[in-house]
Amino acid sequence: MSLEVSDLSCGYEGQTIIHNVTLRVETGGFSTILGSNNAGKSTLINCLSGVVPATSGRIEFNGVDITNIAPHRRVRLGVVQVPEGRQLFSDMTVVENILMGAVPMGRIAKVELADRMDQVFALFPRLKDRRRQISGSLSGGEQQMLAIARGIMSRPKLLMLDEPSLGVAPLIVESIFEALAMLNRDGVTILLVEQNLALSLRYAASGFVLERGEVVVEGTSSELQSSSKTRRAYLGM
Repeated sequence: MSLEVSDLSCGYEGQTIIHNVTLRVETGGFSTILGSNNAGKSTLINCLSGVVPATSGRIEFNGVDITNIAPHRRVRLGVVQVPEGRQLFSDMTVVENILMGAVPMGRIAKVELADRMDQVFALFPRLKDRRRQISGSLSGGEQQMLAIARGIMSRPKLLMLDEPSLGVAPLIVESIFEALAMLNRDGVTILLVEQNLALSLRYAASGFVLERGEVVVEGTSSELQSSSKTRRAYLGM
């Protein structure tokens, strides 16, 4: 079992956004969290990564209760989030941003660091061509690649992404999702928060649909596509 969430609730400033959510993502799986705007998708993934504290329930990763541990400790266990909006260091170069992803892991041998960098550039050759460029001057798609590359440097076992297609040109989106599929084939568990329903269900094997902070339907991608509950929750039908 990679990730198991039981009766999880969380929110902001006393307001509960996520209500008693229970879900599980198997090791090596590719799952997606779907829902309309304000369904609670980002709040949920922020809680799983520790950015938003849980008010009740339990988050377990590979048999370890991580509900109340700090975000940086979750990263060291292999739980890594690529946040919405990329949150890059815009005045630093591409390589400097990528290297920041290794900081939470402590001291790393130069050979290991070079291997990780090679993996990043194999997935995203555009970043290798722009490695000395200031990240703030990159296109939106290139910045999203860079945010994912930074996350990969932490050697995730579970990689969680929040709206990676947001503000990215369609052709670049396809290459980003192909890179995620490659990571998944290499054994990285993927949990994707995404508003692009068709794209998510094309790549993910399973998923969960949130409506007002609750999981209203879950299943395989084909089951979610054919579910009337998915259309109702996602489209307000």
